[in-house]
Amino acid sequence: MELVQQIFSALLGLVMVGGLMAFMYKRDAGDWEKLHAVYGRDWTPPPDKRWLGNMLLYSEGRPAKAYNAGITIGVYPDGIGLRPLPWLVPFQKPIFIPISDIQGWQQKWYLNAKSVELAFRKIPEMRLIMPAKDVEWIMSKTQGRVSVSEDFPAHGNWPWFTYAYALFGLFMVGTVIFMMATNPDLKSYLENYKRH
Repeated sequence: MELVQQIFSALLGLVMVGGLMAFMYKRDAGDWEKLHAVYGRDWTPPPDKRWLGNMLLYSEGRPAKAYNAGITIGVYPDGIGLRPLPWLVPFQKPIFIPISDIQGWQQKWYLNAKSVELAFRKIPEMRLIMPAKDVEWIMSKTQGRVSVSEDFPAHGNWPWFTYAYALFGLFMVGTVIFMMATNPDLKSYLENYKRH
């Protein structure tokens, strides 16, 4: 009977963790689904592609979703394709954006590299931030038909909401670490644990 209870508990735990992970991945896919509703298309092998691309996706008023080394970038004669790597970013289907729908500006999202913000004609509230080197590669493959303005966008060039969200999270982690480090009960517990 005890074995059955252990198996049931383990299965219940796996279902709960799996359900929570699926919920989180699906929730994070919200902005991508908006893009896919407008620009969704099946992935076909592009003439030129780059693996493990980086980008940030956000819509106005929401924190950005990072795709670190999680995107395949494809360049076609009439546009660019973006496909999330399914084992890193499940539930998100490929998109294809025609060159005529893309506008680009210089941006200051990354602290350690130049970046470019891309906006799209059919869904202007969505923004895609990519490292400048990836956008330069796209520009070279499209013979300059994807262009990037040297000016900064009219809506600003600093992601204040996302930075504030990240700083708040960092503050919370720092507070927890400080509380743990200064807690005398935790210190005595760790000392007793080391002895045994």
